[in-house]
Amino acid sequence: MFQFLLLTLVAWWFGTSPAVDAFNAALAVPIAVSAVLAAPLPLVLIPEMVRLFQDRRDAASWRLAASVVGLFVSLGTLLAAVIAWRPLGAAGFLFSGFSPGELELAAGFLIRLCWLIPLNVAITLLQAVHHARQHFRLAAVSNLFGVTVPLLWISGLSEVTLLDIAHGTVAGGVVAVATLLLPLGRSLAGGGRSHRYSAAEPGDAGIWRFCVLVLPLLLAGIYARIDPLVDRMIASHLEPGSIAELGYAQRLMTALATLVSSGLSVAIFPQLVAHGEGAQQQRHAGLLALSWRFLVFLLVPCIVAVLLFGRSIVSDLFERGEFGPEATRSVAALLSILMGMLAAASIGEIAAKSLYARGYTRGPAVIAVVGFTIGVVLKLTLSRPFGIAGVAAGTTLYYLLNVSVFLWLIHTTMGRAAFGGLWPAFVKAVAASLVAAAAGAIPVSLLPRGGALVGGAVGLLVYVAAQSLMRSEFMPRVLHLLPRREGTAP
Repeated sequence: MFQFLLLTLVAWWFGTSPAVDAFNAALAVPIAVSAVLAAPLPLVLIPEMVRLFQDRRDAASWRLAASVVGLFVSLGTLLAAVIAWRPLGAAGFLFSGFSPGELELAAGFLIRLCWLIPLNVAITLLQAVHHARQHFRLAAVSNLFGVTVPLLWISGLSEVTLLDIAHGTVAGGVVAVATLLLPLGRSLAGGGRSHRYSAAEPGDAGIWRFCVLVLPLLLAGIYARIDPLVDRMIASHLEPGSIAELGYAQRLMTALATLVSSGLSVAIFPQLVAHGEGAQQQRHAGLLALSWRFLVFLLVPCIVAVLLFGRSIVSDLFERGEFGPEATRSVAALLSILMGMLAAASIGEIAAKSLYARGYTRGPAVIAVVGFTIGVVLKLTLSRPFGIAGVAAGTTLYYLLNVSVFLWLIHTTMGRAAFGGLWPAFVKAVAASLVAAAAGAIPVSLLPRGGALVGGAVGLLVYVAAQSLMRSEFMPRVLHLLPRREGTAP
């Protein structure tokens, strides 16, 4: 909700102006660099910490965590300092299609936003440590600060600029790091002192094993995780406003991905790790099949809603002030194209974590590199006739290619058990989604403003009712979340 609110305010106040292009381009730099540095690390750090905790080697686990956090946050700080030293040179190199005025704007944003690199790295790694300990609540709450702090930051200002939002975004990262570090500080500090001054436990090869496992992912990430940056580099040569339009669509898609798959993959990963070897393989396959079915339960209605009512959704959220009808049409079209990416990314995230949990790191790294190479070619080729829509289409196509290979690997290594019950769950989700869409279409067609929001609420209720009638396995869990009067049995 807070993410939608901040995005809506930016759209109302600044629309798709060149300043928003420059802001989104600058923001893509720390996002891409921190993703290269940190995104692969939890995929190895969590299994290694879980393994050490299960072996009752807590000290070795904390030493590993302290070493990884210290090393990569320091590296991120160094990279941020280099960018802050020459922001105009970095902007000119990355966004050569910008005019001199746009480059000045991008450099002004970049010198502030570059400090998100060490902050994002710290957040990613500290959340991984919490997840390894099966502590999910604080890690989830920390994600809110990236949006709520900027809102609080600008709430007292009489006139808001994008620089104010940049300052608030960095402040949100600082608050998130402090929140995550507070309950871990003593253990991590102890692990760091132990690593520096004490002899390792007999047979403790944790940090060496970590480096061996993470190296392929880091090497692949240097190349394959700069995707948002490549999009902005290509879009800087397209029509003004293209970066802003793509940014709005991608943030809406990211918000849906957070709602649909991120929490699921975070919660299921430690369990997949715990059942990743030997006789536990059957349990692993069962957990994976359950994850697919729950993902379909959440994902299908979101995609159906966007494909059928995307323009109404974007209009209700953004069309006001500086954000006009033409921007609504463009962002809605991009959002529809990116629904293929949403499906592929959601499925691929769980598939990749199953492979990582069982020790397969090289295969996903190779898939990421090859897929991204194909994606760059597709984006460059399709952007010429189709503009920014071609960039979005190229992204969706290569994500679909990647997830197809991931699913083939899962089927090859786990068999059909990993997909048990998926087809009936998919049919139920599609049927319930179409019924919900028919009900939601009524307020969309009758209300000139807010119809998509009212229709979404109606559609949600109808979807839940339809799934209940079809006896979905997940409805008892959903209904269990509803408030009950005191004394009512669950």
